[in-house]
Amino acid sequence: MKNKNRTIVVDFGEESYYQNIIGNGKAFLEFVMAYIMSIGFQLLHKQYCTGGSCLTRHSHYARVKCGGITIWRIQCTTCKAVFTVMPSFLIRYFSCKTEQVKRAIIAYHGGLSFENCAICYNISPMCLYRLICAFGKHCLATMLYQAGVPLPKNLQADEKHTKCLGEKGYIPLLTCGHAIWDIDYIDNVDEQTLAPFYQQFVEQTKALEPNYAPKTITHDGFKATIKALREIFKNTCTYLLCWLHACRSIGNIITSYSKEEADKISGRLWIMLLRCHKKVSLKNVSRRSCLTALLRKYKPLLPPDIFEELKAWIDRKKPYFYAGMDYPLALSFSYSIDHICNHLDRKLFMMKHFHHPNARKDLFLKGFALLHCFIPYQRFAINAFKSPAQVEGASLPHHDWFVSLLILTSQGYHKIR
Repeated sequence: MKNKNRTIVVDFGEESYYQNIIGNGKAFLEFVMAYIMSIGFQLLHKQYCTGGSCLTRHSHYARVKCGGITIWRIQCTTCKAVFTVMPSFLIRYFSCKTEQVKRAIIAYHGGLSFENCAICYNISPMCLYRLICAFGKHCLATMLYQAGVPLPKNLQADEKHTKCLGEKGYIPLLTCGHAIWDIDYIDNVDEQTLAPFYQQFVEQTKALEPNYAPKTITHDGFKATIKALREIFKNTCTYLLCWLHACRSIGNIITSYSKEEADKISGRLWIMLLRCHKKVSLKNVSRRSCLTALLRKYKPLLPPDIFEELKAWIDRKKPYFYAGMDYPLALSFSYSIDHICNHLDRKLFMMKHFHHPNARKDLFLKGFALLHCFIPYQRFAINAFKSPAQVEGASLPHHDWFVSLLILTSQGYHKIR
């Protein structure tokens, strides 16, 4: 039976201090235990073990490609669980140093290609790619939850259309704010393909909180998405329609008649929705009368067939507009998920000929999403020097975001709650 991975990442500071302390077994164990207590995590002992501080040094090996640095393993004297103590300046299974990888990832996330990152930071492009895929083996919802982010009450769902080696592909996302809670790569976007993606997210969140169910889900009105969401999220109270997509789609109905009138009605519907949302009193009267006035205005202008199509469209979307009035205005837009899709589109466009046909594109996307959630914003942003996870309420175990990510993905810790 394969042994369970129980790597723990410990910040020893400078590499020289680590080289000095590994020769003293007692001081080494005391430092490790003090660090574990300081970050608010516990060691992941075997089941039914009471844990505690009964640890001893077990064995060691040398990381030859990193200058022969000695890596020690420690063992619990009660349950015999063995933990690999990985210093924070090294990365498990990779020969490159942490600071080198962190700078390359920031550059790649900021816009550089794998090849340019290799030139600037002396790291192999395939090494950087495999490192991102290694992060993708971890569950996004679990990582964010361990970082202290509460499970989202309001979700946004969307599907990004892309191409890989000339073939069309789709990337479904579930986000809250700028934090990505789930992402995958699928070949088509019918209801049968989207439903397992949402079901997987439900299973992951149920393992964290059995009674979890989102209160609202904002979507763009795609029929397959709506059917899949209603099938999986049966306990969700409200489904909200993105007003931005709605205003664009109503213009498509009239484009064949007049492009100018299509732009006008899109703008009028947008202004009408904003004004109705601001009116706290008499909301039902104001929005119903505004929609009626909109139809009355365009009845003499449009041909009968186009007007009937417009009227049927408003009747279908009316319940979504009414539901959006009862929630904060920010939930009626999909700006944040559109921003994520645009950023992802630029990265995939630059590497569209990089993927092998049999590559694990899902692992790369999940790894990219995990890095996106923990990389801080630039200094000119509103939430400067904070990551999307921190904006959503995360409390990272280390002041360095990359070391925090290594700690959360090390699999030797579990969160104290």
